[in-house]
Amino acid sequence: MALEFTLPTVSSFIMAIVLLCAYSWMDLKDRRVANRIVLIGGIVGFGLVMVTGHIIERSILHLTAVTFVFLISYLMFRLNALGGADVKSLITVAIISPGIEFATWDNPVFEAVIGAGMGLFLMLLLGFVYWKSTSKPDSDVRRATPLIPMLLIAYLFVQLLALI
Repeated sequence: MALEFTLPTVSSFIMAIVLLCAYSWMDLKDRRVANRIVLIGGIVGFGLVMVTGHIIERSILHLTAVTFVFLISYLMFRLNALGGADVKSLITVAIISPGIEFATWDNPVFEAVIGAGMGLFLMLLLGFVYWKSTSKPDSDVRRATPLIPMLLIAYLFVQLLALI
């Protein structure tokens, strides 16, 4: 693994952070993110990775990350572990910023699966910890846990792995 700070990697990282911050705010505020907002963010992000050449330069990484995230997040959605906005946010991040941005791995398939898998695992772990800390033991009421802010934290953690 070698460090890589280029215009495509930095711009993908910044775009993912901006979108995740906006989606997190909406998730915390209303517990939902409108489809049109995710679609606009995805289109702008896709345009960015096209213009910077990131998607062409690392096409296998992008394709693997999107496929892996789509399959896993759809399965988890069907199991009611994720909401629709969570799935759409995960896929948007996989399109814009797959893998570990500031590092180049020899195997892009491995990087995509490890990067996306760790992000998903950390998001769910942080969501579980949040849910346990805010739920009342005597209550049968199930509140939706805002997972997109957890995705933001998980994404930042995974990206910091390149610096270790």
